[in-house]
Amino acid sequence: MKIIQENRDDCFLLRIEGSLANEYLSDFDKDLRSAVASRKHIILDLVKLTFLTSSALSLFLRYNNMMRSENLFFILLGLQEDLKKIFEITQVDRHLTLCDDYAQAEKLIGGGGTPD
Repeated sequence: MKIIQENRDDCFLLRIEGSLANEYLSDFDKDLRSAVASRKHIILDLVKLTFLTSSALSLFLRYNNMMRSENLFFILLGLQEDLKKIFEITQVDRHLTLCDDYAQAEKLIGGGGTPD
């Protein structure tokens, strides 16, 4: 797994490449805590994500709830079709904000709305 962090004006972007297997979740959790500390919207770019565990899904949900309580977006973008199916089957997609690309995520953030 490789994570590239980018602190932007309006959000904190994390690009995740490879696998989000259990052995990487501790490091990923640290990166997410750092992003939360920025007090900005968080965007996870998952275009190059190839695998994730149920523990990773749980982590997504936990941080999503944390960010919503602060009226900040926690956006996942660029999911591959096979991973999208996992989100749909587990109904996690009903609780997370999913975008196809960065432009769509920026439109959400820039729209002045709040996470539902």
